[in-house]
Amino acid sequence: MHRKTNKDPALVEVILQETKDIVRIGQNSIITETVSGIICANAGVDRSNVSGDRNVVPLPKNPNASAEGIRKEIKLLTGVNVCGYCFRHSWQTVLG
Repeated sequence: MHRKTNKDPALVEVILQETKDIVRIGQNSIITETVSGIICANAGVDRSNVSGDRNVVPLPKNPNASAEGIRKEIKLLTGVNVCGYCFRHSWQTVLG
């Protein structure tokens, strides 16, 4: 799979550990359903915001609860009510 997607084998392993089901595999992409039920690229595993070539960050175990906690904290600190965004809906639209 790492050859087909041009991804580091270690990264593919982490992606698979966070994956419940594979939706689609293509060049440079693995579209998955995460263990928490979210449809997204690479099971939400991200390395864009961490230092080091081999460090990655997975999605929180409960992404909706994590987002709700952040939203509440922003409201508490700033008085601004941040509108929620459902990550799942954008992929469902793309994938049909």
